[in-house]
Order: sequence, then structure tokens, then C-alpha cells
Amino acid sequence: MVGYEKGNVKLQTQTPTKSLAYWEQTLIDKTGRLEIANRLVTSAENSISNAVKALEKYQGKLDALADDASDQFRIEYERLIAENLETQEKLKAELA
Repeated sequence: MVGYEKGNVKLQTQTPTKSLAYWEQTLIDKTGRLEIANRLVTSAENSISNAVKALEKYQGKLDALADDASDQFRIEYERLIAENLETQEKLKAELA
């Protein structure tokens, strides 16, 4: 026993009870955080989807270049593809 308070014996294992308002506010806070996290996940997934589309576009342009196309164009498309792949990997790592 720890003590006696207004006719109630308090044991060491007892903890003060939280009010309904406390739990309601806690639930509201947690729900808000979950909604924010879900929006961030959706945003990252959309970014990955857009990066995949851009990658396909750049790869298509690179594949469609004429055999005698300038090396400068090939290098630029290869650079864009590499950057895009790097961005996708970063986004996927953030989601993991």
C-alpha cells in the first residue's frame, strides 16, 4: 500500500486513470499523424510512378535515336535515365 486518499486505498501497482477527454485527444492526434503519413506515402508512390513514366519516355527516345545521332544526345538521355533511376531508388528507400 502506498497511501490512503479520500477513502480509497492506493496500491503501488495502481496508476492514475486518464480522462475520456485525454483519450479522445490522443486518438485525434494519432489519427492526424496517420493521415499525414498516408499522404506522404501516397505522394512518394506518385513520385515513383511519375519517375517510371519519365524513364520509359527517355528510354524510348534513346532507343529511337538514329544510328548516326550525335553522341551528345545519347549521353544526355543516358544521364537522364541514370538520374531517374537514382531518384526512384531514393524514393523506394524512403518508403521502406
